[in-house]
Amino acid sequence: LSLSATMNLPHEGYVVSGESLILDISFTVPPLAAGGVYQSPTVTITLPPGVTVNPDDVVSSVVQSRTLNQGAAGYQYLVLGLNTSLEAGKGYQIQVPVQTNNFELEDSMEEGDIPLTFPIEFQASYMDNEGKNQNLEISVSASTRVQASDGWRVEKAVETNNGQTVIDRVAEDGVE
Repeated sequence: LSLSATMNLPHEGYVVSGESLILDISFTVPPLAAGGVYQSPTVTITLPPGVTVNPDDVVSSVVQSRTLNQGAAGYQYLVLGLNTSLEAGKGYQIQVPVQTNNFELEDSMEEGDIPLTFPIEFQASYMDNEGKNQNLEISVSASTRVQASDGWRVEKAVETNNGQTVIDRVAEDGVE
């Protein structure tokens, strides 16, 4: 079994808070005994806090069901049920559009970069040559950085009736 994940980002190596990205998942499955099929194959993607996924937007010819489950601490789990007629050695792709939520990701690093990681797990069961049930599991993760700097400049001034400025302050990125 091979499983890989990459990200299609709007910028090289990062996404700006509020922008979208595409999570590209690729996998192939090993051959089974004659007539064997994979039972209940799934791909589960752990979605970190601060992102939104619409399960109906997932693109793949092999995905049959899409379920979004709530987890603890703001995490969600996108569970993709796959077709049981997976062909050995054939490459399969799944594209998952992900929206980063603006103003929800905390700026925790000096440069304003927030790490964003998506753990991905493939699971399936099958019968081996002796008729015993076996489980197949593999995990991978995809990561990027989110830039959350707003770059705002705020100017405020208070003037008297005769047009003279009494108070004049300029703040950039929240610093006066």
